[in-house]
Amino acid sequence: MGAAARVTASLRSSKPTMSTTRPFRTVRTRRQWLLRQRVLLSQQLLETSDVSVDVIATRRDLGSAANLVLQFQRHVRISPSAYRRPFRQAAVT
Repeated sequence: MGAAARVTASLRSSKPTMSTTRPFRTVRTRRQWLLRQRVLLSQQLLETSDVSVDVIATRRDLGSAANLVLQFQRHVRISPSAYRRPFRQAAVT
């Protein structure tokens, strides 16, 4: 079992935890926190690579491109393709 799988397995508990990613306190489940971290890591790949959304979804343990799009829109409020567009345009100019 890889390190990522062990972290995922240990964080599957639905017990609430305090988020340390925001300046104010918010109660979140570990699963919500983990999902948010996966979306943040997906953002980094969208900004810095030309890897397909399918590959990003697999690398970030989001299962499928459809799930990545759903979670990305839920957390970032924009599609992964629309999010990536300005970074690609900046690289061209």
